[in-house]
Amino acid sequence: RAAQLAHEAIDAQQLDEEPDTELLRSVAESSMTGKGTGDVTADRLATLVVEAVETVQASNDAFNREDIRIQPQTGSSSASTELVEGVAVDAERTLDRMSAAAEDVSVALLNTELDIQEGDFDAEYNISSVDQLQAAVDAEDAELQEYANDLSAAGVDVVFSSESIADQVADHLAREDIIAFDDLSSDEADAVARATGASQLGTVEDIESSDLGRADEVSVRQFGEDNLTVIEGGAEAKTATLLIRGGTDHVIDEVERAINDAVDVTVAGIEGGIVPGAGATEIAIADHIRSESAGIEGRQQLAVDAFADAVEALPRTLAENVGLDPIDALVELRSTYESEGVAGFVAAGQTGDVGNPIDEEVFDPADVKHEAVTAAVEATTMIARIDDVISAN
Repeated sequence: RAAQLAHEAIDAQQLDEEPDTELLRSVAESSMTGKGTGDVTADRLATLVVEAVETVQASNDAFNREDIRIQPQTGSSSASTELVEGVAVDAERTLDRMSAAAEDVSVALLNTELDIQEGDFDAEYNISSVDQLQAAVDAEDAELQEYANDLSAAGVDVVFSSESIADQVADHLAREDIIAFDDLSSDEADAVARATGASQLGTVEDIESSDLGRADEVSVRQFGEDNLTVIEGGAEAKTATLLIRGGTDHVIDEVERAINDAVDVTVAGIEGGIVPGAGATEIAIADHIRSESAGIEGRQQLAVDAFADAVEALPRTLAENVGLDPIDALVELRSTYESEGVAGFVAAGQTGDVGNPIDEEVFDPADVKHEAVTAAVEATTMIARIDDVISAN
């Protein structure tokens, strides 16, 4: 019963307005409170996150978390973190003389090595003349040339492979004006497949047009001191990449954690609505539960009241964190909520004070609150049942 009342209170606290860009930015920024973001401000990161989510959300029928990639790149300051509309992969051209950019391209995605295929048994050449040696070399070259011929015949402009591409094959591809990238990680290969719509192929023979993907542009770009390959447009799924920069791995890890959390809460805000943060929703839950507990008979009323006390642990902790006396602050928070309908702990100089989190643009996704209540009830019920089993034994 207490959980049901808690969910009712969360729904009542939900903002009536549809989340716009500015509101989502506030939600994303609120999620970064207390997290390290290096030289880049939380406001800047929140803006990038919302742009990434809206880029994907605007063009896709259903949001898929995989459509937003996070690409860490050590070097430069974290202030250089930026958004790339498309997929950015850490892949270099197999030959520098290949074009660094191409537009409106057909893309093949391979998971097979393009090199001389080894047989099931060892073979040796028995060569007794220069002509025989040249014939053997020509035979191998013809086999490698066939890879380029098959790809060219299929109308491929760009090749991505999760396996290696031999230098001789790369040379033949370059002669056919095909750009090639090899040794992609499985994660990068999946991202290319999603961005372009290409199927991962185990052979270059008999490639169908349906096996290939499309891209508006594939280009090698310089980000700081590093080069990344960017794939933009062309497939049904719109993608975005948040390129995280940082001087050390520790800084990058912190920024990546902040961005991941911000993406999740932004999406949750779009899909499930937004409620005031800073402890405002928790105090509303506790107030609603206490107001309804009077109508509950027996010992259940004690359990419901204890649930309300437990929910107030969060605003009590927030009060301590901002330098307030938790008991006095909680009393003031309850009083302000009863008179104004919304109240939370907001920043006030070096400490904090009771105020209106909506005015201070401190928000949380409603779904996160619902999930927290559900998880807490399930965990508590499980522990109680374990105690029953121990007592019975």
